[in-house]
Amino acid sequence: MGETGAERGADPAGGGSAAAAWDFAVQLYGKPGVREACLDLQDRLGIDVVALLALVHRAAEGGGGIGPDSLRQALERAEPWRRAAVLPLRAVRRALKNWRFPDPAMAPDAEAAREAVAQAELQAERAELGALAHDLAGSGRAAVASGDPRARLGAAAAFFAVYWRVLGMEAEPADRQALAAVLAAAFPEAADHAGASVETAFRG
Repeated sequence: MGETGAERGADPAGGGSAAAAWDFAVQLYGKPGVREACLDLQDRLGIDVVALLALVHRAAEGGGGIGPDSLRQALERAEPWRRAAVLPLRAVRRALKNWRFPDPAMAPDAEAAREAVAQAELQAERAELGALAHDLAGSGRAAVASGDPRARLGAAAAFFAVYWRVLGMEAEPADRQALAAVLAAAFPEAADHAGASVETAFRG
């Protein structure tokens, strides 16, 4: 993800059904270790962090199992927007991050441009997350037991395993470690079970 509103002191405007998913994602991304784990998966493997956070949100909301076909369809519907908006804006933001002009007088305009791109990236990610959350909400089977963080953590781990299967990838130890870090932060009451849940999900 881009620099979140929490990190930059900004709150992208918006509402509707995507608001809860976005608030959840921003809060989770801001927890210790989550940003680093997500960026590691994104930069090493090309993982869509927005999709990853959408899956955790689905589990946190008590959503039941998501099959490969349902997840593949949701990802395919979101992919054109991701390629047209999210990825190009991310590339521009990263390119401008350390840009320095010889003339200091240009610095305010350059900073304003960087800020505008970062804000646009956040809005694009929010739109993608909203689309994924909407599609995933209608794709699950039986709901996870209410109020059981360990069960919801296990559901999120299972969603991750389905995501990796959809991508046609094998989860390496570093991948599973990063995913466990995300789940430990998302479900602190069951954090001690994060690693084992990820291992179990990927063996299934």
